[in-house]
Amino acid sequence: MQLPADITVRAIAGQLSGQADELVVVPADVPDLPGLVLAKLFKVLHRTDIAIAPERSGAGCVAIGVSLPLAEWIPDDAFDLDHNPFARLSAIAPRKSRCALAPTWHRLRTPADVTPA
Repeated sequence: MQLPADITVRAIAGQLSGQADELVVVPADVPDLPGLVLAKLFKVLHRTDIAIAPERSGAGCVAIGVSLPLAEWIPDDAFDLDHNPFARLSAIAPRKSRCALAPTWHRLRTPADVTPA
């Protein structure tokens, strides 16, 4: 689903609360994301507030999942998929178990990312 640029993940989470238990955000430049990475995110979301699948060899994320309703301690800027928020979020989480990591994967940001090594 393509969303307007001015809509926030917090707004989407608010609209989905009561209708869904989890929300996972994936950037458009991860076309080959394996189902296993998503499955790992969903697996931990029943016991944590936020789960992050970091970008392999990069500074971003390939997916961020949250339990709904969205925990108040999670800041809006935690959903910038070009920056991995795990270290910052694990430092501000009420308990370390409220923030989890999932497996890494790659993103296809430049033509060089498509060229085999």
